[in-house]
Amino acid sequence: MMGLSWNDAAALLPVLVLVAGGSLVCLLEVTTRAGERGELPWLAALFALVAAGASIYAGPSGPIFGGKATVDGITVFFTVTICVALALSALGAQGYLRERGMDRGEFYGLALFAAAGMALVVASTDLLVMFVSLETMSIATYALTASRRDQARSAEAAMKYLVLGAFSSAIFLYGVALLYAAGDAAGPHHFAGAALAVTGLSFKIAAAPFHMWTPDVYEGAPTPVTGFMAAGVKAAAFAGLLRLLGLVSWLPAADPAWGWVVFALALLSLLVGNLLAVVQENVKRLLAYSSIA
Repeated sequence: MMGLSWNDAAALLPVLVLVAGGSLVCLLEVTTRAGERGELPWLAALFALVAAGASIYAGPSGPIFGGKATVDGITVFFTVTICVALALSALGAQGYLRERGMDRGEFYGLALFAAAGMALVVASTDLLVMFVSLETMSIATYALTASRRDQARSAEAAMKYLVLGAFSSAIFLYGVALLYAAGDAAGPHHFAGAALAVTGLSFKIAAAPFHMWTPDVYEGAPTPVTGFMAAGVKAAAFAGLLRLLGLVSWLPAADPAWGWVVFALALLSLLVGNLLAVVQENVKRLLAYSSIA
């Protein structure tokens, strides 16, 4: 069995801080009165900033957990970005939630748990670890999208996000299964598995033509959640895509068409995102299309 080294524990410290913060915030929710929860957003922001500091302190330390994850410059950069986005969203959510009677501790707890999943995604170099981390991030985000219980549009957005999120996760997992089944041999199974895995992550980053869920979900979600998704979720998904393309880096050499597939996704996302953003009148939908671009 693989033991837990000090290097592994130090590298995992940002995730542990975020999980501890989420647990504490949820505990305080059930042990304090409704009028005494004004410190919860500040507490969530504090844990987010401590996690960012822990990531910088741990620094790039190389592979951890027997190569299942790694802490490099990409990990540190994206973890800090996610934590800063979480801190800003938590502080910005306080007034919004109080005005709408939604000032509940589980909101901040779910945001911290989602950020923990994001931090694991950016460090993953094993496809199964990446899948579990993506689901940790996604499930918490589904619940955050539906947190405005008095508005049907929020529930509709969460349902669309849940269904398409589950669909994209299934595609990603099928691709991972094909990659594991093919082994190290470069061939049709490897190419098909990589293509399906990239397709699954293309849903997460809202790359065209897998972007149609984004405007409706961004519009229906509470505004602080929309901001957190546009920054944190998008950053984590892009980091996961970078990791995935690194794991299948032999594909462009095996088949030059693979590079053109990624190029086409990027070009189409830029065109669709910018052109459709021009005609938007709703600020959230404008944010959604600009995030696609």
